[in-house]
Amino acid sequence: MSAVAIDDLRFPQQFVLWASRQWVVSQPLPHWRDQLLLGGFSRLGIPAAALELDQLLAALIDGSHYQPMFLRPCRQWLSEDEHAYLEILCALQRGLNGTATERLGHWCPPTSLRLALTAGKRMTTLLSEAGLELGAAARQIRLPREPTSVHSALH
Repeated sequence: MSAVAIDDLRFPQQFVLWASRQWVVSQPLPHWRDQLLLGGFSRLGIPAAALELDQLLAALIDGSHYQPMFLRPCRQWLSEDEHAYLEILCALQRGLNGTATERLGHWCPPTSLRLALTAGKRMTTLLSEAGLELGAAARQIRLPREPTSVHSALH
């Protein structure tokens, strides 16, 4: 098991993660979600990025054969899927499209993959134009495995 704390992320990574988590937990309330995300991205001066995030996550989650695990916005740690997601976005922002395509290909069928890549590229371009560089994804810290049974926990 590995862990990355939210505090280990740069602000742009924290914001994108927060927005992505909000998108996932707010799926039953799309109007509220859209207003929340539009407000957040508008404060950064890039309201169009809210639509790109929406299209990215719709392709990634609704159009995918794999459901990446996004945690609740209040959680202080990243899931392994969230860490991989940030690595994909970092790669897209740095122009490493092959790396991003390969990683997203594990999650998405080809049709959804094209949509996710297009929206991800547009979103990361908007972030760059606003001076919000994602940088490299935070390094994962390996945690010791927890005991798998009561017996092994006692010894």
